[in-house]
Amino acid sequence: MPIYSGGHTPVALRRAAAVCDGWIGNAYRWDEAAAHVAALQAQLASHDRDADDFAIVCGLYELPTPELFDRAETQLGITDTLCLPWVMDPNLTDDQRNGIVDDVEVYRPSVERFATEVLSRCQTS
Repeated sequence: MPIYSGGHTPVALRRAAAVCDGWIGNAYRWDEAAAHVAALQAQLASHDRDADDFAIVCGLYELPTPELFDRAETQLGITDTLCLPWVMDPNLTDDQRNGIVDDVEVYRPSVERFATEVLSRCQTS
């Protein structure tokens, strides 16, 4: 069973690189995710670990698209992602994007868009 660790402080990244099978980051803006992943990859190298055998799970604060996930994989080395399809939906209010709703049906259009425009175009394993 794989063991994942979280956190983005230097200590947390060092711990993940030293003893874990993967790292789970929070959701970050692109530049912040890039900085945390680069620091993690440096820690992996310092522990003589191959990043190819290490899971990097990270969400991104951008509207999810297949292109975003491709860039995250190829440019940053993110292997898996976390996603709340409504968080960046411009059709929702700030309260709705932050989970303050009376009816979860408000998320249906965001989830359906994610399913048809993103998931249907992404390879899953």
